[in-house]
Amino acid sequence: MDEKNDAYRWFLLTLTWTLAFAAAISFFAYPPLLPEIMLDLNMSTTEVALLMSLPTLAFTSFQLVGGLSADRFGTKRTMTLGMIIVSSSTLLSAAANSAIIEAATRFMVGVGIGLTGVCFIKVLSHWFPAKELPLAMGIQATGWATGNALGLFSPILLKPLLRMGWRGPIYMFGLIGCASTIVFIIQAREKAAQTLTRQNVKAAISSIMGVKEFWSLTIAQLGFIASNTAVITWLPTALMETDWSSETAALATTVIAIMGIPANIAGGAISNRLGKRKPLILLSGVALSFSTILLGFAIPGVLTWPAVSAVGWFSFFFTGPLLATPSALPEIGLEKVGTFIGLMMLLSSIGGTISPIIMGMLKDSTGSYTPGFLMAAGFAILLALPGILGRETGAK
Repeated sequence: MDEKNDAYRWFLLTLTWTLAFAAAISFFAYPPLLPEIMLDLNMSTTEVALLMSLPTLAFTSFQLVGGLSADRFGTKRTMTLGMIIVSSSTLLSAAANSAIIEAATRFMVGVGIGLTGVCFIKVLSHWFPAKELPLAMGIQATGWATGNALGLFSPILLKPLLRMGWRGPIYMFGLIGCASTIVFIIQAREKAAQTLTRQNVKAAISSIMGVKEFWSLTIAQLGFIASNTAVITWLPTALMETDWSSETAALATTVIAIMGIPANIAGGAISNRLGKRKPLILLSGVALSFSTILLGFAIPGVLTWPAVSAVGWFSFFFTGPLLATPSALPEIGLEKVGTFIGLMMLLSSIGGTISPIIMGMLKDSTGSYTPGFLMAAGFAILLALPGILGRETGAK
């Protein structure tokens, strides 16, 4: 790889990091603003809850569409379309004067993120050599983690400065998305021709589902999503029921996202250094399961904060090695990696749908959150599966 391309791929990583940050902060900015939105738009509690569930549903549903589009039409076109939808829908959401418009624009934010998210993995797989790919994936993932963390608390800080109520921060985040998208359109380059056609989409999906690693990675991702969603959903409530303040309980959940920033980079860097991916995925699955068990028994004692920090660290330590794996499989390569990731994410998202419900049912039947955390730990151990059954795809 020549020096010019060497410099450009790191510049491209900066562009994609910014897009991930803009998408994440637009997605996660709403929870602290929901009470004010509810009053302003005269929404019920059920209606305002849709402002988070609708974009999640859209994001989940459109990941496979995003992967197929990236493989057929190219990553730049798909990412550009996705980010135009995200940024424009965020701006329209800030201007909404009715609950229906607000819900519709939030749904479209999820559509845009679904189209864009898979492309990050494909574009980095094209530009980075195998040995550097886990680190690149890890750095990329910090864009989402940073947007997640800032989205959960920065709107409260920005509201008095912007003097536009809940709409001010949303307008600001929409403009950030617009600016980053414009820079991406101008500066990004498509590296490879696309080979997926309408005629061979079905064959591509069939061949992907015939690869053993597809199922081990999908089950691993399902286990992680199920565990992570259950913990993030119920941890604040579990803490508040032990007399923690709502602010401190919310901070505990935010710590999980904050720990993801250094953990993503560390996991990718160590994988690069070792030239291996399986050991880090295996370690993450075992350690995340153990940390979740510890958290279930620690609440509300002094070990709660160390347990939350460990859960946060191992929820992201594996990201770079795991996401760098599909493009290194000879049956997948760069041609079908978008479809692979999109299909994997679509199927694994089932875990995030069922796990909070199961944890709530366990709380109702036992009167304790501990069985729910043990359930989450059981899901987390599935993350170790590719470290046991998968092929080692690290650079030799």
